Amino acid sequence: MRIGFVLVLAVLAAGVIADESSMFDSIGAHPDADVLMGVNQPDTVYNPVHIEANFNDVDLSQAIDSVLTQDSVTGEPVFTPIESWNGAAGNTTSRKPLLSAEVRRAIGLKGAAYSEGVAMQYVRYAGAAYCVSKDPVGLKAWTCKACRQVGKLTDITPFHDADTNTNGYVGYNPLTKTIILGFAGTDMTSIRNWVTDLTTKLVPSEYCSGCNVHSGFYNAHARARSYYFPVIKSLQAKYPGAIVSVTGHSLGGALAHHAMFHLYRNQIPLASPMYTFGTPRVWDSNTAAHFHAFMTSKGLYRVVHYKDPVAQIPLNSWGFYHNPQEVFYSESEMTYKICSSNDGEDKTCSYRNSLPWLPDVSYHLNYLTFPMGGGSCS
Repeated sequence: MRIGFVLVLAVLAAGVIADESSMFDSIGAHPDADVLMGVNQPDTVYNPVHIEANFNDVDLSQAIDSVLTQDSVTGEPVFTPIESWNGAAGNTTSRKPLLSAEVRRAIGLKGAAYSEGVAMQYVRYAGAAYCVSKDPVGLKAWTCKACRQVGKLTDITPFHDADTNTNGYVGYNPLTKTIILGFAGTDMTSIRNWVTDLTTKLVPSEYCSGCNVHSGFYNAHARARSYYFPVIKSLQAKYPGAIVSVTGHSLGGALAHHAMFHLYRNQIPLASPMYTFGTPRVWDSNTAAHFHAFMTSKGLYRVVHYKDPVAQIPLNSWGFYHNPQEVFYSESEMTYKICSSNDGEDKTCSYRNSLPWLPDVSYHLNYLTFPMGGGSCS
């Protein structure tokens, strides 16, 4: 069985819609329409999260610390900075700023619902992590291919661990007030990465009593956290109130899972929801259940592209399990299915493509039509 697994990975190494109705029609139909329109906005202050997506060509990133009003002539939505609104002559009512919770409701999302638009941004944040080795200058300047297609980051700190050849970066998005932690996936040309991936032993972890995890991913993360954690703490001090969003592809997705657990245990505020791509199985069923328990209120979406073979390893028969919640994309990526919110091994999703079969690495190297690996950088 394990020999077959090695052979599969050897093959892999070698193989290397927005609604047209008006925004205000949608808002008007919502029971919280008066809140969304800036009337009687609640006293609760929300952390602004994931508001870079467009809705009917309206840039909702403008909603950060703003009040949503309507142009009296054109009827178009207008975002007015809260300072300007509250200080303007004639505005007798002081309003709270429109932040992420209201914006999510405005675009039809509830709580931590899956958003393909946001996932498309995060697959690029994940892809940018490959540029630590492929285009370090472009990453630092935020001019790499993935960088140019997503929100501008500042304070970028790349990191590289030579022993495990693990790459990632930390950056700050001033628009959403979010610290981004991105992990690169497996370097197909690096034997050390493949040794990390091929290590299939379950070992105890500090996450909970009886929580056993993949030793290779666990050890790689233990090395990585010595780089990223001090940087995150420094950025939190520099930008009070900033939250942290973690992402990654392939091996990077596995490291992202560990990082979420580590940050949660250290009381670091996390974004809601978060996204990983092409992630292998990271731990046993007990750890998956504990991880899911604290992530349920946040939301984590494991995006899987059709027959991506990496999502099927290590095998269930070796004691490894996925945590929810999978988002399973078709071969063309034109359609997707939101899988079970309780079972990470939903038999109607990618599990049905369980090995053995002839693996096609192309599904692993392309997510949401974006190329991962070196293609993310140039």
